[in-house]
Amino acid sequence: NYATMLGMDRLSRAYWGFKNHAKNQEKVLLIDAGTFTTYDLISSNGHEGGFIFPGLQTFLKTYAAGANLPILDLKNINLRDEVKLPHLTEDAIGEATKVYFQMTFQSLLETFKPDLIITTGGEGKYFSEACFIPHLIHLALYKIRESL
Repeated sequence: NYATMLGMDRLSRAYWGFKNHAKNQEKVLLIDAGTFTTYDLISSNGHEGGFIFPGLQTFLKTYAAGANLPILDLKNINLRDEVKLPHLTEDAIGEATKVYFQMTFQSLLETFKPDLIITTGGEGKYFSEACFIPHLIHLALYKIRESL
């Protein structure tokens, strides 16, 4: 059902997740964190659906639309730190980024309760280093090639 509506990169990664991990009703949350962050839920039924959010650095760049607001570097923000009430502009942007990251991630985990989380993309390591596969798209394309 998704072949005409889903980007080929997401469709390829979903196929890989399905073939490698979605067994016995296991739910896999596949997170591709780059310019945009996609969350796709894969199960033994296939691609269940997913979300597209602005990527973390993309989120930070939106502040450039405001008058005289700085653009922070994601490398300088510890996304897993406890959120603090900010007082200065740069801190307000940094803490807002932590809230955006933590609340979105936590909400999707609580809502869909995946058995496994796999991350990929340039910002994927911020979500999980344990199951971070930097070149997942290449593995997915190889898996598709094997099936032909």
